[in-house]
Amino acid sequence: MKSTWFSNRQRYEFAKLIQEADYSMHGWDLFHSWLQVASGSLRQGCHLFRTGEQDPKIEQTVIEHQKRVKHPENFARAFGVLVASLEKESDDFLGSVLMEWGQNDVQFKGQCFTPMPVCRMMAALTIGDRKPDPEDRLMISEPACGGGAMVIATSDVLKANGFFPWNYHWQCVDVDWRMFAACYIQTSLLGIPAQVVHGNTLSLECWDTAETIAAVMHPVRKKAAVRIDESVKNGIVTESVGLGCYKQLSLF
Repeated sequence: MKSTWFSNRQRYEFAKLIQEADYSMHGWDLFHSWLQVASGSLRQGCHLFRTGEQDPKIEQTVIEHQKRVKHPENFARAFGVLVASLEKESDDFLGSVLMEWGQNDVQFKGQCFTPMPVCRMMAALTIGDRKPDPEDRLMISEPACGGGAMVIATSDVLKANGFFPWNYHWQCVDVDWRMFAACYIQTSLLGIPAQVVHGNTLSLECWDTAETIAAVMHPVRKKAAVRIDESVKNGIVTESVGLGCYKQLSLF
């Protein structure tokens, strides 16, 4: 692995730590195990906050993937690099690492993630000067979220316009479990209220869902939540905007 493959030092350090966790394993499998540990830890925190108890299934999954590598402490160090990077700048860190490391699933699903500058431009053009409505919560759907680049860019514009976590809510869907986990991790760390879905937008299959801590702390009202569930069952009909897709639901 060469540092010149990566656009900045933090992404290189992150990938290097993941690879050094166990040189006998392929980078694909290492990244998958790291996602299991990182997303599981965050989901466990949300579950503990909501119920006051740990979920034994989540805990077992995290422990199993830690045991698969020779140096599991590297997973924690890599997580620290991610946190430090996102504190410095909100970005699709994991999607960029995946592309630069060459671990994106190009043969199976043809993954190619939208660059953040393009996402930011599209988000600014789409949201414009929209301000929060105290009566209605803005609901936005991303049917192919990847690592969450469009979600992050749009949320930054919303925050700049005065939106708080209780003013908007995301529903993010991706068919690839790794991207489901990556989006969940990044939206959780960036304080974005989102329900992340591992599912197929076209076939309407849904295999798993997870809510970020911001979404748990600022839940969608029951009436709105019912309509979100209905949108998953009936298909996510979106208004396409270039490379990104949005859906604004009428709540009340």
